[in-house]
Amino acid sequence: MAAPTKLKRLELLDLVWSKPVSVLAEEFGVSPNGLAKICDRLDIERPPKGYWQGRHRGEGVEKPASISDPDGIVTIGGGGGRDRRQRSRMSAQERRRLMLDCARKMTLDEGLHHVTLKAVAKKLAMSEAQAHNIFPTREDLLVELAFEEVQAFETSRLNAVERGGSRLAKVVLSSMNYLREVSRRGPLLPQLLRDFNVRVRVDELRKNMRAHASKRHVEAVVSDKQIDQEDAFAAVSIVTAIVVRAGGLVSSGVLPIEEAERLCIPITIQSAMEGYGSS
Repeated sequence: MAAPTKLKRLELLDLVWSKPVSVLAEEFGVSPNGLAKICDRLDIERPPKGYWQGRHRGEGVEKPASISDPDGIVTIGGGGGRDRRQRSRMSAQERRRLMLDCARKMTLDEGLHHVTLKAVAKKLAMSEAQAHNIFPTREDLLVELAFEEVQAFETSRLNAVERGGSRLAKVVLSSMNYLREVSRRGPLLPQLLRDFNVRVRVDELRKNMRAHASKRHVEAVVSDKQIDQEDAFAAVSIVTAIVVRAGGLVSSGVLPIEEAERLCIPITIQSAMEGYGSS
């Protein structure tokens, strides 16, 4: 086993910009992934992917001019890293769960724009390469996080609707459940859906998830009130939009849950009694 190498943080920065990590790691006697993880943990910026193949020529990609604590000592290689590797060894599924939980907390505490694979990896003491092995892109991470929220909402809605006997009860319970879940779960999903690409992919999931329930509800309205399917769909969509809009105000803290229920439930009841309502 190679003896540990001690050097200053600034020296390590100079080295990772002088040759590829794969070459440098071999000189240190560690894996490229291990060296990348050390750099990420210490916030030592590395050249972007493709840099050594000349893909970034003319783009102004340069080594950072400064670094925090440049004289701080870094130890690379040697036997000291074995225990850290053993402690950090976990399954891909465990890493996936940690990344999703970290991204959830960052979104709520710091805002969606702070959530990047590099930032999540740093908080979890992972290398950026490990993070990319779990989620190839930031969008993939955000989409899965949004999927989890959508599925949680749908599971809760189905459980609530099962308690209703009549169609009126099911419609009212569905609307009340949505408002209360939004109040309980907070603004995570609305924040995630501000990203256009995430919203497009999540909307497709929601459309498939709710298609059967929406179809049954529209068919019930058509049968009850003897109106055509297009009018029934429009009526259901209008009431649903009102409840969803109120939920957005609740999740952002603008509208108290009690006020949202006071405004939405009478509309939902009246619409359901007339043959309309949210699904």
